[in-house]
Amino acid sequence: FMSGYDLPWGQIMATGTMIALPVIIFSIIVSRQFVRGLTMGAIK
Repeated sequence: FMSGYDLPWGQIMATGTMIALPVIIFSIIVSRQFVRGLTMGAIK
């Protein structure tokens, strides 16, 4: 059993950030393309 003091919180947070950043960047790019596609479809 590990208590909260034994956990390497710095490494856990760094790993979580490294996993989350590509997902966030990808979602921003995809949402921009999605809005652009909807706008182009509405204009035509």
